[in-house]
Amino acid sequence: DTINEAVLKFNQVQDVCSTKDKIHCFIQGSAIISSVLHHTSLSKLHYLQHHQTETHEYESSAEDYMTVLCYTLLFVDARYFLSNLQFIRVMSRETIVKAYLDICVAAKFILTLT
Repeated sequence: DTINEAVLKFNQVQDVCSTKDKIHCFIQGSAIISSVLHHTSLSKLHYLQHHQTETHEYESSAEDYMTVLCYTLLFVDARYFLSNLQFIRVMSRETIVKAYLDICVAAKFILTLT
């Protein structure tokens, strides 16, 4: 299951030491999720249900991405994951990548639900 691959990649953040390697894990996990959205018909099905037409092509949206990202993060080992998000925020001297910011937004959203 590809979502499990993304979970494993996000959990690898705890196994690497450098900020660069931690960010790389986030990028790889996010890329897996993007690949899932690209290869699934779920997005197209969602579009068809809301627009009742098959004449338009549909590509996954940011809403689809964030939904799948939130779902994926529900399975990540939160004890280490959240502390690694904090570590990257404090220690990163590099430009923070979009994948990291998306994960922070999704994690904050999930935390507001609990």
